[in-house]
Amino acid sequence: MPADEFVLYINTISAVKGVIFGLTSSIGDLAFGLMNFNMYIEYVEGAEQEIQVYDSAVSDCYLPVLHLQDIRFHYPNTENILDGFSFRFEAGKHYAVVGENGSGKSTLIKLISGLYSSYEGVIDLGEKDIRNIEQSRIATVFQDSKIFSGTIRENIICGNVFSQERYDEVLRVLELDRILSGLPKGDETVLTKIIDDEGIELSGGQYQKIALARALYHGGDVLLLDEPTAALDSIAEYELYSKFHEISKNKTTIFVSHRLNSTRFCDHILFMEKGKIVEQGTHGELLAKNGKYSEMYNLQAQYYNREGVKG
Repeated sequence: MPADEFVLYINTISAVKGVIFGLTSSIGDLAFGLMNFNMYIEYVEGAEQEIQVYDSAVSDCYLPVLHLQDIRFHYPNTENILDGFSFRFEAGKHYAVVGENGSGKSTLIKLISGLYSSYEGVIDLGEKDIRNIEQSRIATVFQDSKIFSGTIRENIICGNVFSQERYDEVLRVLELDRILSGLPKGDETVLTKIIDDEGIELSGGQYQKIALARALYHGGDVLLLDEPTAALDSIAEYELYSKFHEISKNKTTIFVSHRLNSTRFCDHILFMEKGKIVEQGTHGELLAKNGKYSEMYNLQAQYYNREGVKG
């Protein structure tokens, strides 16, 4: 075969391969778009059904205990992320879970929230397996919580029955009312420009406050916070956690944080390492032990210079 014909055939084959690859990619994008569209339709239809807000008990003494016993969990082709984790989270108290990256903190939150169910051991809420309870009893805020292309109110209510009293209280506690007062359409302002060219983009910290407002409005017995203030600077985080007990009243609260200045607002702190609790106690008790928690806190302390933030 002459060299010029050989080059022509190779170029033709490459062009055909490019067309096939582009067509395959377009089909994949279309399938992904249809999946997101179906998810949106399901969300809208769910909103029309007016899901009932779950109200936790008025008094902490009536809240159920969250109990984990000998929990073992691993991702595919990995060693155990949680390896015999056991702890009893007392009703109505506020807990912080801290530790280095990879210690199992976020995995723990995902198990409690019900995202993963293939674990060994027991997780129960009020002596009932969490895999068999109403999901409305546990509210979760992740670091990368999603914002929908709807109004601010729709993002907070998220299909639940509307309660003006509850809604106003959530806005006040998180100081979202101040943000809304500066918007011409208030809470009817549409977020993002995905479906509305007049939609607005807020800061990462403001979006995270909306996600937190959604969880608080949602109600429930347990509030899980996985790095909920990661998008805030240390000053804004401190101001938010200064209201921590008001935000999490009548709830058993567990939050994961890399910033140890915020843990001082909690009743009890768990320091994790390799899927197990290696230290626990109050902020003051752990500092006095001069252990792993104290070492990590002191390394971070140089960044918290504002009076009232340093421990």
